[in-house]
Amino acid sequence: MAKTKKRPKRLAITTNNRYKSAIKRRRPVHKKILLHPSTIFVLIIFGGWLVLSSLRVSASSFLVTATVPAPLLTSPAVITSPADQTQLTSEPITVSGTCPLVSYVEIYDNSGFSGVINCSSGGTFSLPTQLVSGSNVLSAEVFNITDNEGPTSPNVTVYYTSPTQPVNSTQPTMSTKPVVKTSPLTSTQSFVLRSSYSYQINAVNQVIPIPLTIVGGTAPYGLTINWGDGQVSTAVRSSSGTFQLAHSYSQANGLQYYRITIQAVDSTGQSAFIQLMTVVRGKAVAVAATSKPTKPSLLTTIHNWLWLVWVVYLMIVLMILSYWLGEREEYKKLRKRQIKALRPF
Repeated sequence: MAKTKKRPKRLAITTNNRYKSAIKRRRPVHKKILLHPSTIFVLIIFGGWLVLSSLRVSASSFLVTATVPAPLLTSPAVITSPADQTQLTSEPITVSGTCPLVSYVEIYDNSGFSGVINCSSGGTFSLPTQLVSGSNVLSAEVFNITDNEGPTSPNVTVYYTSPTQPVNSTQPTMSTKPVVKTSPLTSTQSFVLRSSYSYQINAVNQVIPIPLTIVGGTAPYGLTINWGDGQVSTAVRSSSGTFQLAHSYSQANGLQYYRITIQAVDSTGQSAFIQLMTVVRGKAVAVAATSKPTKPSLLTTIHNWLWLVWVVYLMIVLMILSYWLGEREEYKKLRKRQIKALRPF
């Protein structure tokens, strides 16, 4: 059996190189440019920059929020009026006292929230509130602007005796008060408003929910809400219990305080009220018209068009890859023909 002559290795390498050179010579101009080593090197460098830029944009899109704590309060709010163990026969009363600067004070009656007020520049507070029949333990809790509670204030206990009301007594005058049908007063019930709402900062046009609870009295109830921004709302409730009010503020300059006063009247003519407070953060002050607008940097402009750059870059890479695979396949076919031509019959 005749042995097949092996092709010299050098001859095979020379033949392979000859076919590769032939393939390269037949390349169109655009293929020669795209498959040039310098072009591939530039694309690799540009791809690295594109990845780093994309990572930077992704990192800058994270929202980081933090609370810078205000100085902690070292002194409590102290109720100076009414005095401890005072006997009262009329209401509403005004709870007043001293408080640390840059703080707000919440008043509680028998552990029930009764109102909130910010401390004045003179270090005092004054808040009208309503009492219930019998013993009323009043306390004031003070907070800084980041809601860190200060020391607890001493409690003040006052005693309230409700005066006897005549039958069909005239209801107190209220602006834009809803009409509530009255009925003879047969028994005296404590009639107060309570709320779990507390001091908080809201944005302009944000809907602010305010929970409100009617305790005691005789249904139905008429409500008048003065939102502190010139708007007054009215409502009628057919029963006591907890429900929710809502309001939004359309304007605010910086941090603006709004005092919310809610007054209620029951069917017997008894009145109740509560005062709340909210803070609305306004929009930033506009720059003067004479100031020149800031020109965006080149890097910022590139970041805005980064998605388009990625599309173009990937298209070029895919074109190079397809051309390279095509030439590789063509080289394989030519090499097979070469081997077949050199085979003895």
